[in-house]
Amino acid sequence: MQMKFMVGLVFGASAVLSAAASTSFGVDNFYSDHMILQRDKPVRIAGSATFGETVKVSIGPDCAASVMAGADDRWQVTLPPRHRGGPYTVRVESGSGNVIEFEDVWYGEVWVCSGQSNMEYPLIGDAMYYHHPFGRRLAHEAKDELLRVFFVPHGVSLGFKRTDFPGRPCWKPMLGEDAFKWVSSVGYFFARRLREELGPEVPVGIVSTSWGGTLIEPWIPYEAFANSAEKATAKEVESHVKMAKKLADQDLADCDAVNAELQKNLVYWVNERFLKTDPVASAEAVANWGKVEVERSQWKIGARSSMRGMASPGIAWYRFEFTLPESWAKAKLKFHVDAVNDCDETYFDGVKIGETRVEDGGEYWAKVREYAFTGPAKGGKHVIAIRAMDHRDWGGVNGRVTLQNVESGEILRFDEGPWMERIEFKYDVAKRGGRPPVPVALTAAPTSCQTPTTLFNAMINPATSASIRGAIWYQGCSNFWMGEKYAELQKLLIQGWRDAWQDPELVFIITQLSAFLDHVPGGFATNDPNFWQAQEPKDCVGYGPVRKGQDLCRTFYKTGVACTIDIGEPFDIHPNNKEEVGARLANEALRIAYGRAECLPGPRFAKATRKGSKVEIAFKDAGEELALEGGRLNPHLVALAGADGVFHWGEGELKDDRLVVWCDKVAKPERVQYCHSAYPPNVNLSRAGDGYPVFPFDEKVD
Repeated sequence: MQMKFMVGLVFGASAVLSAAASTSFGVDNFYSDHMILQRDKPVRIAGSATFGETVKVSIGPDCAASVMAGADDRWQVTLPPRHRGGPYTVRVESGSGNVIEFEDVWYGEVWVCSGQSNMEYPLIGDAMYYHHPFGRRLAHEAKDELLRVFFVPHGVSLGFKRTDFPGRPCWKPMLGEDAFKWVSSVGYFFARRLREELGPEVPVGIVSTSWGGTLIEPWIPYEAFANSAEKATAKEVESHVKMAKKLADQDLADCDAVNAELQKNLVYWVNERFLKTDPVASAEAVANWGKVEVERSQWKIGARSSMRGMASPGIAWYRFEFTLPESWAKAKLKFHVDAVNDCDETYFDGVKIGETRVEDGGEYWAKVREYAFTGPAKGGKHVIAIRAMDHRDWGGVNGRVTLQNVESGEILRFDEGPWMERIEFKYDVAKRGGRPPVPVALTAAPTSCQTPTTLFNAMINPATSASIRGAIWYQGCSNFWMGEKYAELQKLLIQGWRDAWQDPELVFIITQLSAFLDHVPGGFATNDPNFWQAQEPKDCVGYGPVRKGQDLCRTFYKTGVACTIDIGEPFDIHPNNKEEVGARLANEALRIAYGRAECLPGPRFAKATRKGSKVEIAFKDAGEELALEGGRLNPHLVALAGADGVFHWGEGELKDDRLVVWCDKVAKPERVQYCHSAYPPNVNLSRAGDGYPVFPFDEKVD
């Protein structure tokens, strides 16, 4: 049954339309038929009405409260908590006789599921690689009417907290394809496990509100930045918050002018500061590094998957030498690369064939590069050289790289084989200043899903008028360059959400990033499955530091972290095994929110003690014992460093309840890393019984 809007005792559709047009009375769109109200907490319901008008809300025959709309034409009613029950009818009545009713309402557990693409990853979607492989089957088999979802469409709001979500969302029992479409796979499996553990009498509702590729900053409320002692953990975040406030004060007619000024400042910074960092080195590189013959001793040579960029602003070159068929001589050719971060100049035998610059405007960093040119006079040995210009964090060449003969349709793939990498210069942000705010491409409304606060305002705030139990969070890929500093922004988000919900007990569960190397949907079909064998610890850090930052968050009050290091994919940033992710998040929720002492977190590092040339590692939360499949740590899981700080791969085995590790190249270990690389291969150390992996760590040796 749909929500009923009544005027007096008139039920006709025409009466509904006329009433809606003539009154400001309403209930926020987070409330609808089939909704789940958080049990054991005060029930809050909010909406709009004319200043001074009385609004009465009742749930069933014995629970009611009234309130008067304030000067902002807003009202919020708080009703006493109830442990369980349903179905109820929620009746909202204005002093002028308008009535809204919601049917099939239950008390249960409500959790917000938020983050970027791995939380958004839908049960049923349209993209080839971006939906759960069994989502439709799950939808057809679903029979649980008390597992419910509120799906939030994408939306942004700059400088203004919304009270309604974008579009026309509503609560739905998760039955059939319509209810499953676009809903978070992780969120669904999390809720399903809670239903199994809490019992059939406890309904569970999830609020699926995520946006792929987004930073953490847009999900943080402005007050969290403003009230922070540091204002934010990075100067760029501060500048974006200030920009957001400035843009919020602009009349929409001025948006083009604002963006034009931002673009002008960005172009000036790139050309007059960034590109002039080291004019001598740049002149040498542009003149010589794209030629067919170069001095090879100065270049790193290896698989492109091992070339991870600089993890900082600067310019790096990437060369690929190849043999051009004689039949391609003087043919029309097209060079293609999926992505270069952020800008590029691309050379064929030292001659520039194309470039993408900030002057191109828009999302220049996300443009697919396709450069057309005429082939050389002869086939044989030739070279493509990409000058990759990274303005902010992690540069490099990503995705497919091909050369096509436009006339014949033939394609040469440059994904496999040895590439060459060399740094032109690194840009010192501390000394020279970081990249200024980029244009936010405003049109009819202020929108940017990467501007701080905008997603909180539109996709979180409308739910803060209600009570919830907590939130699960899967994000960090877009902020991985921050490393351990990520914990500071995560704390701002957690505290900001608790303040917004006015609930210091709100539970927060974080998904630690899974193993991952380089995103190429299709995985091993286009990449070497044995890539890791040629890597040294320094070559493949990737998500290691940010995982450490995420795990630091476990010290926050009522905050948990779920380890997923063993269920990632090296070449797909969206691994399919969301069921296990949801189950591990639910395990943490059961432990923290519901007091289940038997639900241990994953085993964690406790202490590392040097015993001669070996290191003995003790763990906590290991349960009865750890299990090491095969009796030895698999290669490339543990690394040791001495006083020089250079890590080398080591070996390890279990001795009683300790892990003993060693490395022939490190006589006196002073630091130990476990699963600290981007993609630790074949993780085989876990807790016996439930198979939970040991959390990655990077620690000193005592």
